[in-house]
Amino acid sequence: WRVAAKGTLNLENEGFNTTSEMGRLNVIMEYACFAVHMVDRMVYDKIDDERRHKFVVTMAKHFAHTYYDNRIDYEKEGEVIDDFKKYFIDTLNERNAEYGSCDFSKEEGIGFSMKRFFGEHVRQEMGEKDNKWIPDYIIDKEVPELYRTLKRAMPGLLKAK
Repeated sequence: WRVAAKGTLNLENEGFNTTSEMGRLNVIMEYACFAVHMVDRMVYDKIDDERRHKFVVTMAKHFAHTYYDNRIDYEKEGEVIDDFKKYFIDTLNERNAEYGSCDFSKEEGIGFSMKRFFGEHVRQEMGEKDNKWIPDYIIDKEVPELYRTLKRAMPGLLKAK
């Protein structure tokens, strides 16, 4: 979650601004969904299917809970709180279906279409200012940094689970 929040902060530091706290939270959610998918792809041939499933589900549930905790902070008192954990998981499942059709390999890394999908989802959550440049920034700067961070963290994550 911290990596996703850092990516969102990077965007804002580059002058791409969200229009609301909810917009910021939804950008973080897009980063988290992308990270979960990337981690799943990265561990695909490193651990057995049962362990991989448990690992990815545990990570997804953790992100869903964190999204829920942050989301309820922005709801007005007396408003009906939807199932925000379910919203996160539904979004993650949609993104996984989309990203799953994209290329990814250990040698080549993340395929362009996956980067583009991610950039477009982030763009949709950001404000209008310089909106058309967000996918390019995501592709050129954020995805490589996120991938490097996850690669460095992977050995520790796998030992912990």
